[in-house]
Amino acid sequence: MLYVGAGAGAAANNANVTPALPTGWQQGDLLLVYASARGNGTLGAPSGYSTLFNEQCHSDLLHKLALFYKF
Repeated sequence: MLYVGAGAGAAANNANVTPALPTGWQQGDLLLVYASARGNGTLGAPSGYSTLFNEQCHSDLLHKLALFYKF
């Protein structure tokens, strides 16, 4: 296994986000997307990604964390 790099972070307020892929990425590489949100919205898997983790992480039910992956 070889670390290729990280794409640029992305953020938005009440909007969809499309983070950039890391330079050097090739078809078949493992890609991970870590997402967090606060509010009543949802964190959905990007097209082609599978969900590894997607949960509420605070008792107020407004903090969400998710981890998505694909090869």
